[in-house]
Amino acid sequence: MIRLIIYFTIIYLAINIIKALISPKIKDKGENNNSGEYMVEDPYCGTFIPKSSALEKKSGGKKLYFCSKECWQQYKEKGKG
Repeated sequence: MIRLIIYFTIIYLAINIIKALISPKIKDKGENNNSGEYMVEDPYCGTFIPKSSALEKKSGGKKLYFCSKECWQQYKEKGKG
């Protein structure tokens, strides 16, 4: 009887270890790249870019990130910025 319990425990642990290794990690929205760098969405065109290479602007006390100066200009012209 003890052997049976030990076998089930070993099988249970093995299954959980395999699941942990195989299943993808759950990430926050925006962390979609393989390098682990945080991704931000351009509010004008919807493109996701690494935060480190994004153009950062403030609008209404909130930080916005743009993929290019062109998107920033278009965003401003639409009266959103």
